[in-house]
Amino acid sequence: MLRKGALVAQNPLGIEDIPDLNESDREALRNEITHRWRHPKTLYFTIILNSIAAAIQGWDQTGICHGNEQLLPLLTFGCRVERRQSFVPSDIWYC
Repeated sequence: MLRKGALVAQNPLGIEDIPDLNESDREALRNEITHRWRHPKTLYFTIILNSIAAAIQGWDQTGICHGNEQLLPLLTFGCRVERRQSFVPSDIWYC
């Protein structure tokens, strides 16, 4: 299976000329080319849901990490910044 995939990856437009592919492999590849977006709706739902969850996690980490973007200008100019480290249970991510 991996060997066939590697052969197709080397020449994706020449699937008819690859001798290791049988007719069902060629038909599956033709179907993939002509019906590119034919996937289960649950796959699209999962991708959208995970994208939203990743965005929310990023917002949470930005808020919990005490606004690290405010420290960047100070560190750029060589100012010494002492940070308090808290181990409060609400700190999900240690920054």
